[in-house]
Amino acid sequence: MNKGIDSRIKKAKLTATESKIAEYISEHYYNVCLTSALELGRLIGTSDASVIRTAKKLGFTGYSDMQSFIVDFMKEDIKHNGGVNSMPPYKRFDKKRSIILSENLYEQMLHNMQENLESIFERNGIQSFERASDLILSANRRFITGFRGSVSVVHILRALSDVFSDVRIIDEAESSALETIVDITEDDCLILSSFPRYAEMAMTVLEIALRKGAKVIVLTDKITAPVCKNADVALLSSVDGMTINNSYVAPVALAEMLVATVYRSIGDEQRTKMKELETYISRHGLY
Repeated sequence: MNKGIDSRIKKAKLTATESKIAEYISEHYYNVCLTSALELGRLIGTSDASVIRTAKKLGFTGYSDMQSFIVDFMKEDIKHNGGVNSMPPYKRFDKKRSIILSENLYEQMLHNMQENLESIFERNGIQSFERASDLILSANRRFITGFRGSVSVVHILRALSDVFSDVRIIDEAESSALETIVDITEDDCLILSSFPRYAEMAMTVLEIALRKGAKVIVLTDKITAPVCKNADVALLSSVDGMTINNSYVAPVALAEMLVATVYRSIGDEQRTKMKELETYISRHGLY
């Protein structure tokens, strides 16, 4: 429910059709931001004109004005409660159900992916990538960490092991993760991928790394994320998904951009390792 919308609904004098539309908006306000008046009308079984008229009866100048109001509410919701990405899967399904069942699901998904990718350029400067690259290059050892959905990000970052001799991968939330990270020192670097709902093990790994004085690079969704506190560099991207899970299209791209930035500055030692490794990869066809 959206308290701002609900208070307007209670005060408005609505017809039966308008009440149906208003009830849908209240219960599925997350979806309304991504749905045109025409599509919303189809979902409810009415016309776009009725949808627009309902928005005006709720005190808005039009449908787009109502969408802007809901977006502002969602921003506050994310700020204080973590938003829909912090919900358990079954609650996300309730919020996303109308989109999942809509006729233009695939078009909406492509549009959503594009917006998530654009968030990389909106939330990060080139300096952030370069700073992260410098920390990786100067570190004695690199500890790459991520659990559950973030394992896809870890897989991309694993490419750093092709050029650096001491890269530790931590991608299973069990005691072995603690046994590995406890060896980190102030000369090392932690690269942590963590997105809503922010795994507890990720927070524990971060706590240990910070206590040991290691440099910390985090890949996450917003600067207010719990993993950003005390991090040396935060690289941000949206993970808004159209289904019950986070979308990792943008975080994977974010990781690729970080790896590419590191590759721009590798020296002869790293190139020698890459050349030697390729000899054996080609011999055994391990492409």
